[in-house]
Amino acid sequence: MKDQKAANEQLITGILLASQFDLEGNITSLAVYANTEDIYEVIQKPLDRNLLKLIQMRVRVNGKIQRYLDGRCGVKIKSIELVDEDHDNSFFIKNR
Repeated sequence: MKDQKAANEQLITGILLASQFDLEGNITSLAVYANTEDIYEVIQKPLDRNLLKLIQMRVRVNGKIQRYLDGRCGVKIKSIELVDEDHDNSFFIKNR
């Protein structure tokens, strides 16, 4: 059973961006725009403050990928790290 769970986890590198806002302009949804040109909607709700600090930054995400029938992809983030151009692992957040 653990092997199936691990098989759904994947590393994604890309830019973390706000993808939806409420009427007051607050961010309600995030997405990782991957280097592969795929877009992965962040599944976590409510959004973690630590994730919001990484908006518009290049990140590497380890998480469980979900593919929807309409072609969209989602990611439940297990861990995320800032990808610094000079130092590959300068910042790291692990979700519970």
